[in-house]
Amino acid sequence: PSGILFNGNDGGIYKTANGGLNWTDLSNGLQILQIDRIGISQTDSKIVLVGNQDNGSMKYDGKSRKWVQILEGDGCECIVDYTNDQTIYYSYIKGDIKRSDDGGITNKSIKPTGAGNGVWHTPLIMDPKDNRTLYAGFMDIWKSIDKGENWNKISNNLAPANSLLTQIAVAPSNTNYLYVTNGPN
Repeated sequence: PSGILFNGNDGGIYKTANGGLNWTDLSNGLQILQIDRIGISQTDSKIVLVGNQDNGSMKYDGKSRKWVQILEGDGCECIVDYTNDQTIYYSYIKGDIKRSDDGGITNKSIKPTGAGNGVWHTPLIMDPKDNRTLYAGFMDIWKSIDKGENWNKISNNLAPANSLLTQIAVAPSNTNYLYVTNGPN
């Protein structure tokens, strides 16, 4: 019939019978997520974090067998501290980094002051040999040795003009070396 349209998107499928004036969500009961990042506990395989496009960050606790929303909006990087699964890190777009020490019940912002904005999925990693050390990539690399309480910029204009850092990795042979990539911002 005339005027009936469907819209499929990452939130589900919608129908209008009046040319787009009103929409009905036909997704009821569908389990839909576009997962962008995953963090898995190294101490309890039943604890998983996911950062989702348009659906925030969620935590799965296998003990309760439930997914719990821990951040609204777009969910990005997710890390579970490999020594304590109650300490988790997750972020919103462009480097808005959060830390929770109670498994996601509460959080605090730990974005480096003065870092500016990063790429959509700003890189955030934990040092594989020191769980208190974090690295975040913006135009430069920022390092924290106290779980994000304080940050120091450890590079100077590492990304060229009109570019931001897109990936960071710690060298497995020597954690004093980092690998980084950049791209358009």
